[in-house]
Amino acid sequence: MTGLAGTAGPPRAVVQRTEQRMARMIGYARAACAAFVLIPLFGWTRLRYPGIAAGVAAGAIGEAAWFVWRVWPGNRLSRRLVLTDVAFCVALMLVGSRAARPHDRNKIMTELVPFSLVSPAGVGFALGLGVAGIAAVVVLMAAWSLAVLPDVTLKLCSDLLGFALWYVVALLIARELRALSERTAQAQEAAEAASRLAVEQEREAERLRQREITHREIHDYLLPIVDHVAGGGTPSPALIREARRGAQRARRIIMDPRGLRSTPRARPDTDDASRPDASRPDAGRLDAGRPDASTTDASATAGRPHSDGTSAGRLDAGATAGGLGADGAHADRFETHRVHPVRLDAHGVIAVGFDADGLDADGLAGSQASTDTLRAARARADRLAADTVEDGGLEAMMSAVVDMFADEGLPLVHFVAVRDEPPEPVREAVVAATREALRNVVRHAGPVEEVSLFVEGDADGVLVVVRDRGVGFDPATVRPGGGLAGSYPAILRHGGRAEVHARPGGGVRVTLRWPAPPDAERGAR
Repeated sequence: MTGLAGTAGPPRAVVQRTEQRMARMIGYARAACAAFVLIPLFGWTRLRYPGIAAGVAAGAIGEAAWFVWRVWPGNRLSRRLVLTDVAFCVALMLVGSRAARPHDRNKIMTELVPFSLVSPAGVGFALGLGVAGIAAVVVLMAAWSLAVLPDVTLKLCSDLLGFALWYVVALLIARELRALSERTAQAQEAAEAASRLAVEQEREAERLRQREITHREIHDYLLPIVDHVAGGGTPSPALIREARRGAQRARRIIMDPRGLRSTPRARPDTDDASRPDASRPDAGRLDAGRPDASTTDASATAGRPHSDGTSAGRLDAGATAGGLGADGAHADRFETHRVHPVRLDAHGVIAVGFDADGLDADGLAGSQASTDTLRAARARADRLAADTVEDGGLEAMMSAVVDMFADEGLPLVHFVAVRDEPPEPVREAVVAATREALRNVVRHAGPVEEVSLFVEGDADGVLVVVRDRGVGFDPATVRPGGGLAGSYPAILRHGGRAEVHARPGGGVRVTLRWPAPPDAERGAR
């Protein structure tokens, strides 16, 4: 750390820091040269007025300390401070030279010159090449010429040349340093402008790509279906399935904000706990599509009643019933941007997905399909999804799961964003747990208007949130087994965490994380 103060931000801050360093350079020289005024005191017996020499030494040391104190916190070397220093040096030379006898003034009291030579350097830094700067140096040279009278020797010319050279050298150093800082600032500004342009060009290219994909999906999948229906054709089960998948594809494109963001990739104010990996700079890259962690329900913790009268308890090994947390905020934000799905049954009317295991007697009475038939269809769909995603990445696997449940009529609104692939065992465990969570929605949620699925991940972390607005349940009444004992602990075996939050009549939220957040690991210990 340099300790340099300043308010200017990059890239102009480099110019300000250069001025600070130049001011401190003069402060260092002033403090160091103050020691020269002590040397005449060693010739105490040769002095005509030793008291004057002692007073001059004390005054010079005090002025040097004051000068450094004023320079250190400032942003630059001020003109007033430099002119004050010039005036002090003039007085010091005129008075201090009187401590020696007239013909010894340029011998014994010549040590006043090194102290005074710092002053023209300060003039060169602060006043530059101008009338004021030249006049100040001339005054210093004249003061020393008068101070040594009548002891005028060839050494006087050397002293006067020293005043002029210190001024000129300071001018040259200041010009070089300022030019260098200005070029550095301009280069930084150009680099930032180029970076902004590159980001904007990348964003525009992504917009065009997304628009092209949208047009292709609409042309290839949706328009043929609309034409078929408009022509009086009867929707077949295969057509309905393609309609559902086409709607899911279009919704996936519309909900994907990766090419439509106008905000930076990382948000400093995002809660670290809500990211798959808070240590990565790009962990906030999908915040435009993710809910804000500021709406976290921090009061919902395992085994503690919530403010709305609901409770959350441990459902099974690793399936901790926690609060909504940052993931609940993600799902809420995601749901506020949802696209309402259209669901068609075999007769082309709006329908709600169901499963025979999750319906009551009234629901079964209105269904023409038997329990065995539905279970067999579900098993075939599960096997088809598993075969489909064997060779795909996490995003492809999740898309296959989405298509599978869309075929069953589940009103699923989803957002899937995967930048880099997590390890294969983790990928399989996460997909299996997600499929089981959605299967539980079909079995137990009852009639629901919409189910939200939020998936975000990369090589270092995965976050999945499944949210329904169904009948919910009381966590204390759930028996161990099923998906909670089968799929969710697989996440724990790979260092992840599964949380379930539910309340009667309020739906269920399942949150899957890999790896588990640090607070979860500490709590487990």
